[in-house]
Amino acid sequence: MKSNTALLPLIVRKEDFGGILFDPADATFLELDHEALDLVSAFLKNTGLTLNKKEMEFIKTIKKNITYDRKRDVKYITTGAGFSRDYDFTVFSAPTLADFQITNRCFLNCSHCYASSSPDGKHASMDDIDLVLSGISEYGVCQIAIGGGEPLLHPHIEEVLRLCHEKGIVPNLSTNGMHLTEKMLLILKKYCGAIAISLENTGEKLAMWRRVGFDHVKETILKLKSFSIPTVVQVTLSADNVHDLDDIVAFCLDSPHLYGVIFLAFKPAGRGKGFSSPLSTLDAIQVSKGLEAAFHKLSDKIRVGYDCCLAPAIAGYKGKSFVSKKYLEGCSACRSSIGISPDLDVIPCTFLPDYVLGNLKQNSLKEIWNGEPAGKFRDLLKQNSEKKERCSTCNLKNSCLGGCPVMDLVDCCYR
Repeated sequence: MKSNTALLPLIVRKEDFGGILFDPADATFLELDHEALDLVSAFLKNTGLTLNKKEMEFIKTIKKNITYDRKRDVKYITTGAGFSRDYDFTVFSAPTLADFQITNRCFLNCSHCYASSSPDGKHASMDDIDLVLSGISEYGVCQIAIGGGEPLLHPHIEEVLRLCHEKGIVPNLSTNGMHLTEKMLLILKKYCGAIAISLENTGEKLAMWRRVGFDHVKETILKLKSFSIPTVVQVTLSADNVHDLDDIVAFCLDSPHLYGVIFLAFKPAGRGKGFSSPLSTLDAIQVSKGLEAAFHKLSDKIRVGYDCCLAPAIAGYKGKSFVSKKYLEGCSACRSSIGISPDLDVIPCTFLPDYVLGNLKQNSLKEIWNGEPAGKFRDLLKQNSEKKERCSTCNLKNSCLGGCPVMDLVDCCYR
């Protein structure tokens, strides 16, 4: 059975700078200026264009970057006028990613769980899930990250994933791997773009973080591999495990079937408060050097990424650049992404559950995205980099944004 993500329509969405082209088949995300957007739109509409040499080369490049099929559906979206504030950094007219916690239930009670999930946690109802998926689909959200809690415990998880496809949204899902029956693996293969599992260390050291052992993680990866499901390892880095990066990288390199590895900054949220210390408590140069070495070792064989909270460690690295600064991405909260709780609270990200922007039972996502609370959070992003002396003179300020505006997670070498 093949995944159906390649059957989902391409998304073309207008923005102030031009627009975006998103391919659900492999999560290709392209930002286009007005001229490029018009050309791509006309080409995808099969309007019988007469192209000059330069335009033909551009279209060839586009076709190489997406799963192109002349018969494939295309979803054209115009979100309309948005928020009134002007920023030096990019704020999209609507989210491109929604991180939806469909449940707070999980049986592991991990000590660092930022969602404080528990065995008696609450599931979002199917009516509420349908409301969320309908709203984000209409508003042009490209991807949804399904999380929790443990999302596979939701009694209607197959229906949730099927609904995503019906709404033209590609779902990605994070799991602890405890409930991967053969039936569930077939469901994930059919509907999901990628499956993420967490790995904070190797061997016996993993027990500090998770109640499942290292053998379980390895077994989970092999299960997903046996069903040819794209698998991403998420590595959350704190002051307690960043020094073990070499071991973590070595394990990932010994698992060449992985789709990718993503490094995340530890956030002291939920039960994670007091569990460990953020990377900001360590020497910034050593943290950046460790990340640089990890990126270089992995990038020849595996896709490598990082969450936006690690941007300062990358922006301020004084050695040879290990991530193209052209693609440096600082905090995406309220700029291109939002979080949604099981109660349908919309929040800047799932690590800030108390910063409620609105609730989808009372307001549409468009109203919330363009509302005053979201605007105030964007103002925080602006103030965050402006109030830091080093940031104020850095030419990467509007890309890095100075790190998380709420929590001190990682430092820049220049501070």
